[in-house]
Amino acid sequence: MVRILLTILVVIIESDVVLDAAFPSDTDFIDAALEKASVFLNKAKEPDDGRGLLVLRELLVNAGIHGNRRDSEKKVHYSIHCFPEGGFEISVEDEGAGFDYKSLDTRIPENPRLISKRGYVLINALSSKVRFNQAGNQIRVFITSPPKT
Repeated sequence: MVRILLTILVVIIESDVVLDAAFPSDTDFIDAALEKASVFLNKAKEPDDGRGLLVLRELLVNAGIHGNRRDSEKKVHYSIHCFPEGGFEISVEDEGAGFDYKSLDTRIPENPRLISKRGYVLINALSSKVRFNQAGNQIRVFITSPPKT
């Protein structure tokens, strides 16, 4: 079966330092969102050593699957803000009810082969700072620039 994605991504704002976009809660849209983010970071001259896009992928998957429960009527909103001094912030918000982020365990699971619980371990390890809103349906992570070689 061939599936055509008519609405890939809705870009709300794009400038030299900010990308703000949204897409339906369908994992088929994540690759397009990551490609847009990669192009944006390159254009903003913000080098990404892979950490930012890996973190963004985990955040988008979590928002669509867990936050919005794959409801394609709900959107996943994300933004990237590049800082003049280097580094960037990624913000992802879903339209779900949120969750108790204070109960998150960001330690490596005893069985690292388990698929669940790995996302936040990666996000926490690769980000310099992680912040949630009170409801638990928005997360902001800060990625520092890689060292200059």
